[in-house]
Amino acid sequence: VKGTGIILPVIESQTDIRWVEDCIRDREQHPEKYPDEDIPAVIARQKKLLKELYEKEKTGTAAAMVG
Repeated sequence: VKGTGIILPVIESQTDIRWVEDCIRDREQHPEKYPDEDIPAVIARQKKLLKELYEKEKTGTAAAMVG
């Protein structure tokens, strides 16, 4: 923090939307990483969540950040 002598680390984070998009993409591209999951069902739930997040973003009520 400028002028206080306090140093804060910069931690990159991503939006909820980006995080869910990455989860979907990873499952589509690498289903072998998730042998215990019903991949189509998980992706369907994530796509539903993604749609809800897009709607919240449009209305300005999107959740904060996840890291």
